[in-house]
Amino acid sequence: MSLLLSYNRVFKDHNVNLSVGMNVQDSKSEYESTKYIGFPSSDLNKPQYANKLSSNIPTFSDNHTRLFGVFMMGNYSYKNIYLVDVSVRTDGSSEFGSDRRFATFYSAGLGVNMHNYRFLVDNRVFSQLRIRGTWGETGKVNYPPFAARHTYTVQAGAWHTTGMGATLTYMGNENLSWEKTSTLNLGLDLTLFKRYTLNLSWYDKVTNDLITDVAIVPSSGFTSYKDNMGKVRNRGVEVNLNVNAIQKQDWGLNVFFRASHNKNRIMEISDALKEYNQKVDDYYSKYPNYNKPLLKYTEGASLTSIYAVRSLGISPANGQEVFLDANGNVTYDWNTTNQVVVGNTEPKLQGSFGFNFRWKRWTLFTAALFETGGDLYNSTLVDNVECADIWGSNVDKRVYTQRWLEPGDVAPLKSIKDRYQVTRPTSRFVQRNRLVNCNSLSLGYEFDPHLVSRIGFSRMKLQLNMNEIAYTSSVKRERGLSYPFARTFNFTLNVTF
Repeated sequence: MSLLLSYNRVFKDHNVNLSVGMNVQDSKSEYESTKYIGFPSSDLNKPQYANKLSSNIPTFSDNHTRLFGVFMMGNYSYKNIYLVDVSVRTDGSSEFGSDRRFATFYSAGLGVNMHNYRFLVDNRVFSQLRIRGTWGETGKVNYPPFAARHTYTVQAGAWHTTGMGATLTYMGNENLSWEKTSTLNLGLDLTLFKRYTLNLSWYDKVTNDLITDVAIVPSSGFTSYKDNMGKVRNRGVEVNLNVNAIQKQDWGLNVFFRASHNKNRIMEISDALKEYNQKVDDYYSKYPNYNKPLLKYTEGASLTSIYAVRSLGISPANGQEVFLDANGNVTYDWNTTNQVVVGNTEPKLQGSFGFNFRWKRWTLFTAALFETGGDLYNSTLVDNVECADIWGSNVDKRVYTQRWLEPGDVAPLKSIKDRYQVTRPTSRFVQRNRLVNCNSLSLGYEFDPHLVSRIGFSRMKLQLNMNEIAYTSSVKRERGLSYPFARTFNFTLNVTF
């Protein structure tokens, strides 16, 4: 249910809009399932034709959530030059604990359309020249119903002396509160000669009480639960450039380029995450065969940091890996307490580029993605090369060609006789990731309308779509054997009568 009351007035050069409203959302869902087996054929598929029930007891589930909000917003403009927007909103959600259900959010924005100044109205250079700034808060509620509440499954059919039992299916967090994100955004929108459009944005985004999955030891019966981890800051720049290079009757070419740079930093962490960091160290000690990096939460570090022990490489003398401990001392022993930040998976620059080309009835579109400055931990190189099973499966040639074999060898991989010794998280397998992925191409042809009208059609278009056209990266893609690589070609004929 939604209610909205608006007031709009224009007088002389002023434009005022005010709104107040309320929304209430009540969601209920119920699910019932009964499984039958033993149907005589695909045609006789009704329950009465089944041989039997796979279980004598149907399964049921239900969920009930409520969301309530009130808001007030307004905007003002003067001569379509100076723009002002403000809003305030209060929301309450049953997705959170009973004491933390309500939160208030504010926002404000300012803008100046400089191209509407009198001395720029008739200029031929600037079609658009706008500077803008906004600040606002948002909240997040799209979490599963068990994020803040314990969820139980009733053991229907399992009767005890005191009645039916129940098991804890999901572990909630009753102290879970709203995740609030405040964002400051400053920008410039510029269009030159009606052909070149540039949008620049700088943002500073701070998230308080960030909700994230916190891993816990499996012995608790669960692998993770949701908690407010603290404060995280994201700062970055976004650039969008569009160029209408050719604008003619039979020819057209539009080129676009999108790029962004973001840097995230953990400013504060909760006590629960400090305990989690200790559990990570304990996990490596308890399970000496675990060889994947696990995320830690450290103030000043990033949410996308890679944690491992610093490596000096493979010793030419004996083929063993040489590490640096937390104090910078050389050691042959891997210790979980010596893990530090050795990389970051977030690219320093990422984006896309491509073009739209038109010639008479032909159209061609292609786009590519790019990343640079980020890191990857190449686990496949660890599992399928350094620690490969050379007796039971086919292996990569690097298993032999890049191994330490005898004293004096300078090699990236440890001695082959140690292949069954687990390689714990090490900076040796952190690789810089620079990639360009041409992931889509579309070629189309529009048939002559006079020609297709003779066969009773008003329009006919043939189109070819392709994906995964080309890929290049500084990191060799280790696809493994778990899934096939697919390059798709689609031919489409669209006909309008």
